[in-house]
Amino acid sequence: MVGITCKNILIVVSLVLSYGNAANILVMIPLPYISHTMNFLPIFKELAIRGHNVTVVSPFPQKTPVPNLTDIVVPNILNDLLDSSSTKELIGKDGLITQMITLWIFGLESMQIVLQFEQVQKLIKDTDSKFDLVVAESWFIQEPFVAFGHKFNAPVIGIMPAFFFPMPAHLSGNHLPIASTPLNKLGFSGHMTFFERVLNFFVYYWDIVVGDLYYLNKQDAIMRDYFKYPGSENLPPIQDLLRDTSLTLLDHSMAIGYPVPLHKNVVPFGGINVRGSDKLPADLQKIMDNAKDGVIYLSFGSFFSVSFLEQFMQDAILSAVGKLKLKVLMKLEDPSLLQNYSSKNIEVRRWFPQPSILAHPNCKLFIK
Repeated sequence: MVGITCKNILIVVSLVLSYGNAANILVMIPLPYISHTMNFLPIFKELAIRGHNVTVVSPFPQKTPVPNLTDIVVPNILNDLLDSSSTKELIGKDGLITQMITLWIFGLESMQIVLQFEQVQKLIKDTDSKFDLVVAESWFIQEPFVAFGHKFNAPVIGIMPAFFFPMPAHLSGNHLPIASTPLNKLGFSGHMTFFERVLNFFVYYWDIVVGDLYYLNKQDAIMRDYFKYPGSENLPPIQDLLRDTSLTLLDHSMAIGYPVPLHKNVVPFGGINVRGSDKLPADLQKIMDNAKDGVIYLSFGSFFSVSFLEQFMQDAILSAVGKLKLKVLMKLEDPSLLQNYSSKNIEVRRWFPQPSILAHPNCKLFIK
């Protein structure tokens, strides 16, 4: 199934490119979300293997060189974002609207930092290079990168690291049937009550309207501040550039979601990075084999940290999992957070081999 998905994506991408020729492809994924990058890389590696010249702008270079794939390494700005006073005040707070605004603030602050990088400015001012295709995570708080399509007169493929949020769905022309499709952020089932449908409707159009009037206008201003090249004075509004996106790739699998109609310019590719699991380290293998009641794997991902949560929320989580009979493997950046808990059922590490843990038969639950 994964192979078929990859093949289909490559066929669609090849239709965007010129027939029969190796293309120069620019990939913009400079934000410090390693889980996003690892999920996207199989596509770019395969394009390089098939003879295309792929240039990837990212803080995560290839450990093993890939022929035809060039890394432009930019600084990892994770700590800069986490130290931001505005995000510190909002992250981990309750409230759907607050969470949405937090994501927008992350996007605005990220772009103001990344677009100043020497490597990125060099690309913007480059008058010699030619790219036939631009691929960017422009549907996820990195909208200004669509301007590279205008600069290089190239089609743009937008990547979304999850299922559609309302604004990308709207701008891509793939409006969601909100009477039957619950938004990810709300956690409703496919059988919504009348009240849930009303709330679904409100949040959907709030994101579109406020996102357009507030967030995208600010991203448009940032784009015009940093994209200075011959012809940049004719840059269309960022909303129009996003609407002109030729293809959208969704890191989503219909096997684990509700059925949603998608246009032909939208291709889901969830699971394309799954390549089987490696053998567990000996100590973890022993822990999981000896867990008679099973194992819970608890991870907040590569970006979010438990320390972002208010103290009472940290206490509630750690107290709850500490009382379980099951063994709990917890990915925790700061093990000192557990110093007040003496439970022997919690194994804390900064990193776990996630695919191998999930593949073990004793893994009963994954909390993410």
